[in-house]
Formats: sequence, C-alpha cells, structure tokens
Amino acid sequence: MKSKASRFSWCEKACRGIVLPSERRKAQKELEGHMEDKIDDFMTMGMDFGQALTAAERAMGDPVQTAEMFSRIYPRFASWVFIFARSLFMSTAVFFFVYFFSLGYFDRNDLFSSLAENAAEVIEIDGHNGFERAGYRFSAERAAVTDDGTLILEIKVSGPIWFASPDGAAEMLKFRSAGGQKLESRFEGKTRSLFCPRYCFAIDIKEESLPVEISYDFGQASESFKVGE
Repeated sequence: MKSKASRFSWCEKACRGIVLPSERRKAQKELEGHMEDKIDDFMTMGMDFGQALTAAERAMGDPVQTAEMFSRIYPRFASWVFIFARSLFMSTAVFFFVYFFSLGYFDRNDLFSSLAENAAEVIEIDGHNGFERAGYRFSAERAAVTDDGTLILEIKVSGPIWFASPDGAAEMLKFRSAGGQKLESRFEGKTRSLFCPRYCFAIDIKEESLPVEISYDFGQASESFKVGE
C-alpha cells in the first residue's frame, strides 16, 4: 500500500515542464484536484487508498508525457526570459537602494558644518559660475575662516558618476592667492549627498589679509572668488 506522502508525486513529475514557479504551482494544484477526485471514485468502488492511487495514476497517464505537453503550452524560452527580467529588475532595485544609502540619501553627513563649527566667520560665496574640466563640473559653495587663519572651503563636484568617481579629480585641485602664490591646502574629505558630493579643503591663508581672492584650478580650467568681504 502506498503511503499518503506519495499521493501527489505524479502531479509533481507532470509539472516539471513548467518553468515559472507560479504557473507550475497553479497547474499542480489543478492536477492534484483531479487526482483526488479519481482516488475518491476508485475508493467508492471498494479499493483501498493504495489501490485507488495506483489506479488514478494509471488513468491520468504517463507523467513524463504530461510534462512534455506542459513544456509546449508554457514555452521554456519565454519563461526564462521572464525570470531573467524579473531577477534583473530586483537586482537593480537592490543596487539603487544600496547605492543611495551609501551616498547618505537617508543620513547626510555635513562635513563642512563640522569643520567650520567654531569658525570666526562663515561666508556664502556668491557670483561664482564654476568651471568644467574632463567631464567634471566644479563650483565653490561655502567658505569659513577660522581663528588660526585657515580657510575651510566646500566645493561641489559633479561628473560621470556611473563611470568614474570625482574623488581623484577633487584631490587634484590647486589653490592660489590673487598674486598667483600657491596656497597650502589639505583635502579633508567629502560631504555625502545625492549625485553631487561636496568636497572640503583646509587652506592656509594666515599670511594673506582679508578679503582674499582665491583661485582654484584643475588642469587648464579655473575659477576665482573673494572671501572675507
């Protein structure tokens, strides 16, 4: 006598030709309903469960042939394309979530404010147009002067974020005073933001008198502005 655990093994084998899990479950549930009806019919004729199950499986035919029929009804190629497209969509959604989270979309860290927390003066930079170089766009956003003669400068850098990171470009910026004298600077890091990171530099201007005109360049492109006015 066959156990109840093997009752629907025939239905499972018959549905192996269906690739999509949702369609496979639907077809298997329908076949199981037919199997139960046939088992009930044979048991009303006096058979025990094992005999009724064997007779029902014989009446429903070869499960391999049924699987081949299902594979024609539910084309494998179309099913795999659907599964691939769905997996690609889910992977893309996960990628965007992780990417935006890593940029600080949910938790922005304002590096400039932390560096300029005890600044003697915070200056909003107006009238700057920025410049473009090597596919990147640079523009000075904010500046603050500390008591020890250090200028904290925030520069927004936007570029081809899908192909390259602007980090290296930001670190190659050079700073000069109005007279062309090179100013000592150090790269402090970046403020995380969506698509357009803001990079902070600490620039030594203690030898300069305010207001001071600062120019910064990357390659042959440059921009100038005044701070401390």
